[in-house]
Amino acid sequence: MLGEDGLDGNHIVISVELKDGLSLPTHALVACGVTGYAFVDEEFAPDHNLPLFKLKQPGSLEVIDGWPVESGMITDLTKVEMNISNYKEIILMFITKLSHYLIVLGLPWLWHHDVDIFFAKNSLTFNSNFCLSHCCPRNTVTIQGISIDPSEKINISIIAGSTFTRTLRKNKGIIAIFKMTLFELD
Repeated sequence: MLGEDGLDGNHIVISVELKDGLSLPTHALVACGVTGYAFVDEEFAPDHNLPLFKLKQPGSLEVIDGWPVESGMITDLTKVEMNISNYKEIILMFITKLSHYLIVLGLPWLWHHDVDIFFAKNSLTFNSNFCLSHCCPRNTVTIQGISIDPSEKINISIIAGSTFTRTLRKNKGIIAIFKMTLFELD
């Protein structure tokens, strides 16, 4: 019998790499309940110079209870190469305000690629006829999901070199580094 502690779980998150000239490693949420093909965060796209294209017809996005999202209409999309291990595709993604996950791959994306999802193993396999013809023509690709805690808060710090090294070891090499001027801080 399943206890209360087994009623909650993690999302399916995978490592991806976007390419539009430069290589940009990041992660994506695979979301079976999202009815849009794919989404990318509205700040992430321009910050990384992803090409932006205006939609002919702006679209709305509804959350699970049927209400429109607070961020408003979707007016733009981007088109970039996305690599997942030995899998490769040119992907169109709607640009909207996302929270923790920078990229969301929805149900139409899963249908299009006919991805096999192994929930207990937290893995995805690309072995459909479409993928074997277009995305991974050499052979089947299986990828393992990664663990990212969506409740993590961003911790902004200015630290010395020795403290940085200790922090890096403590966080198993996972740390975000960026610089910002006082003008940009606003």
